[in-house]
Amino acid sequence: MLRPKMTSMTAGTPFDISPEGLEAEIAAYRKARVARLTSEKGWLSLIGKFWLSPGTHAMGSAPGSAILLPSDRAATVLGSVTLENGIVRLDADPSADLYARGQKVTSLVLRSDAEADPDDVVVGSLTLQLIRRGDRLAIRVRDSKSVAPRRSRSIRTGESWPISSRFRPSAR
Repeated sequence: MLRPKMTSMTAGTPFDISPEGLEAEIAAYRKARVARLTSEKGWLSLIGKFWLSPGTHAMGSAPGSAILLPSDRAATVLGSVTLENGIVRLDADPSADLYARGQKVTSLVLRSDAEADPDDVVVGSLTLQLIRRGDRLAIRVRDSKSVAPRRSRSIRTGESWPISSRFRPSAR
């Protein structure tokens, strides 16, 4: 990251930075980036995204479920998600422990991330969210106990992966 030093400006402008200051700024940025990536809602906790088509979609860890969840994190049958006329309704199986808006869910019309107060449906360490991308809707699944943040050593330590820059032309 280069910052031009302007001679016509007075010292102490945003463009005037010492090498030590630049290193400190980069270190702070990297630390904040790792915190965002490894948080419970960070990108490394994302374990699935299921695009919805009109109709009813089974949800659980049973093979063949349209919204397939990890068997060590979810019951075989959690319920279903129905997309009809642009509205998504979640109907929980009576035995499922699904929670949203501070209470146990039996049936709930989901609010997407495009709305003012989107829903987070929680089952154990899993969080299900309805996301809207243009006219399309999907269920995003995050796992707060995902091993990805703990396994991503290069992200945590800031290690780089050196790349050889030697040019090797190939004969044809």
